[in-house]
Amino acid sequence: AVLPEEGVPLAFARAWAARSGLREERTAIHYVQDESMHPAIRAGDLLLVDVVDREVADARIFLVCYRGELRARRVYLSYDGTWILRADNREAGYPDQSVPAGDQGTRVILVGRVLWRAGMLGDDRPVRCAATMFPKDGAGAVDASRTAAMPLTSTREDPNDALRS
Repeated sequence: AVLPEEGVPLAFARAWAARSGLREERTAIHYVQDESMHPAIRAGDLLLVDVVDREVADARIFLVCYRGELRARRVYLSYDGTWILRADNREAGYPDQSVPAGDQGTRVILVGRVLWRAGMLGDDRPVRCAATMFPKDGAGAVDASRTAAMPLTSTREDPNDALRS
């Protein structure tokens, strides 16, 4: 796949894509804009989101749409059906947010579950980058025959694209 803004291919191993249930029509890419999920996810990281998987299970990370903004958050389900949205970076002042059942899917939308992230290591500066992951053969060379190019859409262009499916 080619990301529209960078023109850089993004590929995943066929076996991994099959195990993950990934298909072109159910994936989207999101570029993280803040440090709310630090240290797990950093500003500038690239997230691969399964826009079909919206089943809440404690501590899974989802891309959430609230007031037109996309945010990555861990989602917990309370005993009364309330979603608790939690940022990992609690020290930076990102409080938990409670979403009552009446606001779920209307005011607050789970865009999909975050499956994968890519980002720079050891660099404190936010960066915009794409990543390429190729399977290797026994000799350590790239085995392109086992690579599934997945045309993915970027949520940066229109956050509502993922919600239209």
